[in-house]
Amino acid sequence: MSTGEPTAPMRSVCWVTMAQYLQPYAVLAELAQTCAQQAHFTSEREVARELWRMALEYQHKAAAHDSGKPPDIGPPPSWLKDEAELRR
Repeated sequence: MSTGEPTAPMRSVCWVTMAQYLQPYAVLAELAQTCAQQAHFTSEREVARELWRMALEYQHKAAAHDSGKPPDIGPPPSWLKDEAELRR
């Protein structure tokens, strides 16, 4: 007798099916953009530097999933524009 509830194996099959629709590029692009935005909003220089580093890392990872096309994260915060500052 069926209660209309999927059995445990059916639930795991549904989960795998949903996971197949996740787009690595979209997730990584959103992470890159969020980190970049937060780097602009923080007033702590060290935090901004680390957030910008993370934004660049996620941007590169996203590009690897989309034939080299990096997501747009905008320019770095004005006080981090020194190239040496960005690479730390």
